[in-house]
Amino acid sequence: MKNKVHKLILGTVQFGLDYGINNSSGQVGRDEAFRILDCCADRGIRYLDTAPAYGTSEQLLGDYFNQRVGHDFQVITKLNKTDNIGLAKSVTESLRLLNCQKLNTILFHSFDHYKKAQLIELQELKNEGIIEKIGVSIYTNHEVLEIIDDNQIDLIQLPFNLLDNHSQRGEVLTLAKNSGKEIHTRSVFLQGLFFRESELISPKLTPLKKHLNSLGQLASDFNIPMNQLALGYALSKDYIDAVLIGVDSQKQLLSNVDLINKPLDNQIFQEIDTIDVKERELLYPFNW
Repeated sequence: MKNKVHKLILGTVQFGLDYGINNSSGQVGRDEAFRILDCCADRGIRYLDTAPAYGTSEQLLGDYFNQRVGHDFQVITKLNKTDNIGLAKSVTESLRLLNCQKLNTILFHSFDHYKKAQLIELQELKNEGIIEKIGVSIYTNHEVLEIIDDNQIDLIQLPFNLLDNHSQRGEVLTLAKNSGKEIHTRSVFLQGLFFRESELISPKLTPLKKHLNSLGQLASDFNIPMNQLALGYALSKDYIDAVLIGVDSQKQLLSNVDLINKPLDNQIFQEIDTIDVKERELLYPFNW
């Protein structure tokens, strides 16, 4: 059976900020962050996702790299959202903080950021080998369709999970993949909402409860934990190249990694594919 660990990207927003609806422990401490990164190295996770907007995340990774000379991690980061910072300067500053000579991918932080920018500076950095790929972090299918024909964009990162699923994304992601774009997905646990106890869910999210209950029943029927269900579903899609996950501890990371290669009945994925959330705005945590 093919090892799926290579499709995982470790998100590091928790290393620089207190992040996540279900995160009760706050920002991950430096020592625990280093243990998580060491565990990633041991288990074969090679890609890390960060951003200037993630507090001290880039700095912490830079400190780690400085202590682990010879590491083979590849870094995906985003451009600084500050309007008066040029694209090339943003890349240079990230490289300085990260103690890196080059980046695997530089992402525009949003579709609007991408639309306003001139990509010539990034293309020059790509030609020099300082960045390998240029991408855009987006939300909507409409944004995907606008990016598909831009040959300057190599990669699209967007949400995909048990609710923001194949019925919502499958058609457009297949088009994007067939057009030659690399597809990375985030929000696989919907910021921890899938693990939230029903009585603790905000009244604003009440329309999602029936779908969350269905997922809970599905996990119970097949006797699998929710993190295995969520990760297994995203990793099962051929149109997805990589899945971004965030963790709060080394123990949590190991729990996820140890589960992803366990086989799941394809019937489970087919049932999830049919879940069709009509209140799409509730699938985006910024609306919570």
